Amino acid sequence: MELIACINGEWQQASDGAALCTGTLQNVDGVPLSLPPLTYEEALYLIGLAFSVFAVAATFKWLRRFIFPDFH
Repeated sequence: MELIACINGEWQQASDGAALCTGTLQNVDGVPLSLPPLTYEEALYLIGLAFSVFAVAATFKWLRRFIFPDFH
């Protein structure tokens, strides 16, 4: 994806909705808009962490119900 900037002017909207620059258009390089993609190992690590959090929460919920049966 390429980004452009309006130099020495300002952005205006035309009657048909198009964006117009009253100055000079310039390409903007080196601006990442997203994070780099995950590797397979990183994705597995995050899935493992999510599963671990779910398991811990479910265990505490089960223990709470077992230890305090009247607790709502």
